[in-house]
Amino acid sequence: MRAALVVATLGAATVAVSGSASAAVPSAPTGLSASVSGTSVSLTWTNAANAQGTNVWRDTSTKFWAGGYPNPPPSTYTNTNVPAGTHTYAVANYNGSGQGPLS
Repeated sequence: MRAALVVATLGAATVAVSGSASAAVPSAPTGLSASVSGTSVSLTWTNAANAQGTNVWRDTSTKFWAGGYPNPPPSTYTNTNVPAGTHTYAVANYNGSGQGPLS
């Protein structure tokens, strides 16, 4: 973490403004697993400790779900009406500092 300190001089007055420490982006979620029932795929994972939200991708290039800012963020998702075929899923956590890597 890093803290910011900004000091500005305004005429005869000196004003110090301190910023809060910024958190690191979360690490990748762990333990991603999937189960299939008909045309539904249910995903579960474990979020990073500093996660505030979750993004889920199907076939890696299409972000199709974001669950944000409940505390803790969701760690399950069910994708319904999935088209037939082979699909790849990935999950990433995010917080106020940005998004972490994909699972």
